Amino acid sequence: MTSVPTPALAAVLLGNALMRIAGATGGVLIGLYLAALVAQGRTFDAGLVGALTAVAFGVELVGSLPMGLLADARTPRTMMVFGRCWGQPPSRCSD
Repeated sequence: MTSVPTPALAAVLLGNALMRIAGATGGVLIGLYLAALVAQGRTFDAGLVGALTAVAFGVELVGSLPMGLLADARTPRTMMVFGRCWGQPPSRCSD
């Protein structure tokens, strides 16, 4: 039986944990948005909650394939250096 290198296993477990935390953060943000709606006196139904949740997970699903391909094509260093620029205005990237 082949042994799994401990640092590689630790990196995989850490990456998986970060992905789960990021997914849970999306749910928390939806909850905060709905709480802000209630604080403003607005009403909403289960359809809005379902639509927001579906959009959040849909974006993750649609973005996972191109980001996975990009991660395989580029070096990890490139992803770490330029990763903070994705999703931000160009003026914020030079900070």
